[in-house]
Amino acid sequence: MIDRYNYVIANLLGRENVLFLKYEDMVLNYQEWLAKFLSVFIAPEPNVPTETQPKGLLALLEKLPLVQREGRSPSPTFSALYQELFEAHKADFQVEDEDVYRHKRQVLPGDHTRKLQPETIAILNEKFAEILNALGYEPVANSQIH
Repeated sequence: MIDRYNYVIANLLGRENVLFLKYEDMVLNYQEWLAKFLSVFIAPEPNVPTETQPKGLLALLEKLPLVQREGRSPSPTFSALYQELFEAHKADFQVEDEDVYRHKRQVLPGDHTRKLQPETIAILNEKFAEILNALGYEPVANSQIH
């Protein structure tokens, strides 16, 4: 598993044409996460000729079932698509209580701090330290373990 993370970090992280998004951001701030996600599909680059703009990404996005709507403009604006997706999915990251029998049991990040022993977390922090650091994560301190 560590080799897979290292491969991604070495070959993709920091590339101009790759966008890394975090699960935590999607759950805790869906509005901002969605804007970042859609920006790679729709937002044209300022001062870049149309012929050199990325082609096909918006067309690909429009083919997704969650985006296809009867009567929609064939080329929705960023604002229209953002608003539609935000309204349709803003409640997807809300779970009242944890239910181990549901597919969506618990959505908030940090669940491991409640379920793993502090010793286990310390071992994982040490083993994955370089990866956590490269991806912008801070190791969980013992004071954060519930």
